[in-house]
Parts: sequence; C-alpha cells; structure tokens
Amino acid sequence: MKFFSPTTISTSNLMTRFLPFCHSTLRFSTSSFNPSYVGKQSIVLPKDVQIQLRKQVLEVSGPNGQLQQNFPKYLRLKQENDSIRIEIASKSKDELSKKQLAMWGTTRALLGNNVKGVTEPWQSLVKLVGVGYRASIEGNNILLKVGYANAVSVQIPPEVQVENPSPTSLVLSGIDKQKVTQLAAKIRSFKKPEPYKGKGIYVDGESIQLKNKRNIS
Repeated sequence: MKFFSPTTISTSNLMTRFLPFCHSTLRFSTSSFNPSYVGKQSIVLPKDVQIQLRKQVLEVSGPNGQLQQNFPKYLRLKQENDSIRIEIASKSKDELSKKQLAMWGTTRALLGNNVKGVTEPWQSLVKLVGVGYRASIEGNNILLKVGYANAVSVQIPPEVQVENPSPTSLVLSGIDKQKVTQLAAKIRSFKKPEPYKGKGIYVDGESIQLKNKRNIS
C-alpha cells in the first residue's frame, strides 16, 4: 500500500496562482467614469417655454401653466440656442457617487416631462373591464363600481382633470406627468387585472396573458 503525503503550497505559489485574478478584480472595481446616457441628452425648448433656476429650484413656464422641481447643487444648466443641457458640475471621477449619477438622469427626465407638460398636457386612459363595472364622477371624486358591496371613492387632485366619456372609461390629463400617472395607478390598485377572466382596471392599453383554469378531478 502506498501513502501520499499532502503537497505543501508555499506563499509564493499562492500569490502566483491568485494574483492575476486579484489584479483583474481591482481593475474592474476602478472602472473609468461613464456618463449617464439619459442625463447627457439635450432638451429642445419650444419658443413659448421659459426656464429659470432660483435657489436650487427649477421653474418651467409655458402656455398650460408652471411647474417646479428641485435641482441638485452638483448639476448645472447649459443653454445652447433653442436647447438646454444638464451637466455634472465636477468631472472628477473621485468626486462622484452612484446617487449623483442616478440623479443626473432622473433630473433630466423630470425636466423633459415638465417641458412637454407645460406645452402639451399628459394623458392617461383608464378602462374598466368586467360585468357591472362602472365609473362616474361626482363633484371632486371618482366613483368606481368594481365588484364590491359599495362604490369606491377616489379624490381627484387639483392638478389633474378627469373626463368620463363612457361608463367604462376615464381620461386623466394634466401638465404634471407624475400626478397623472399616480392617480391612474391608484385607480388601478382597487381592481388589478386578473389572469383568468381578464376582469379589472387597465391603464394606457395594457394587456395580460390569460391563464387556463385548472381542472380538479
């Protein structure tokens, strides 16, 4: 019978085997600065839209009204003819954080939504699907009959206008996209579309894939 003694691995052998992997990991963690693909895109300003920055509050004015949003200190505005661009105030990689890079794109997206909203209101279509499902407007509230014992009442924010073209549909509109989509999401939450009969509240033409019922024998 032969006995094999375990091989002794020295520190130098370990460094030789794992040092290349360590170097590649370090190179990955210190990758070069990549700008935000959304943040670096410019926004075209219509002739009747004005933008003013006052104490880190960005005001957007247009034919349909005025909107405000917070503007971080580490960002700056740069206007070029009929367009505007948001840039990072510091280009140094060491002075940036993931949150700042994320807020760069978020701030640009919000500004783009506000510019469009003050010129062309945002709209959201809500559709009720189901036997007996109905929607109506009474005063400043939306009444939803979606299969419960009592009708569900949803208050309409002052920034959103609601129309009721048919008993099973609602049209939400407003200059603030967040307010419009939040109200649509709130209405949808009372009866989300179910996957077996397709009943529920649908927003902006959404669709679901119906499932087959399980046969229990």
